[in-house]
Amino acid sequence: MVIGAGDPQKKADPTPEAVPGVLSRYLSEVKGAKWGSLSRVSSESLQTTFPKVQFFSLRFRKFPSEVVPTPPLKSNNLFVVQDDKVVHITTEADLSKFFVERFPAKPDPELVKAGTESWLSLAAVLSQDGFYEFLDPVVQAGVTESHGTLAVKPKSGKGELRVTLKFKDGRLVEVAPGGEVVPGRRLR
Repeated sequence: MVIGAGDPQKKADPTPEAVPGVLSRYLSEVKGAKWGSLSRVSSESLQTTFPKVQFFSLRFRKFPSEVVPTPPLKSNNLFVVQDDKVVHITTEADLSKFFVERFPAKPDPELVKAGTESWLSLAAVLSQDGFYEFLDPVVQAGVTESHGTLAVKPKSGKGELRVTLKFKDGRLVEVAPGGEVVPGRRLR
């Protein structure tokens, strides 16, 4: 499994029927949202970790000519849709807070592993420039901590995303992100 942009020229926009009404209404009220590219974010690990949640990415092109979004939007936006509610996430800190608040209690080792992979795949969405491709995540899941790394494919950039999930008494209590990704091409 390769996580990433694939062919940056391909359009992966969901059909209007596949976008939940609550998200469509939310985005229709945000100035400039129509200039971004909306994509569904899904994976087996996300379904395992958050079975009743849908994730969508709204990305604004950074290269070759940048489309600058209007606030509260950023270049990379993640929207979480659950129970007719939308949560807008733009930073790894926001993503970490979401995980601490919503991660299932008393997870088994497989759920911890899936959750670590999920965090990495969503962090990749927030880091995406439209050209990055990522290798498969590497996860070491334990009872009290889980460590994960998601490396950029060398032809598309450099670096990696890292995360440590810390558990206490069967609950996720801390998410510690790290790492950095850098484009593999020269920018002007």
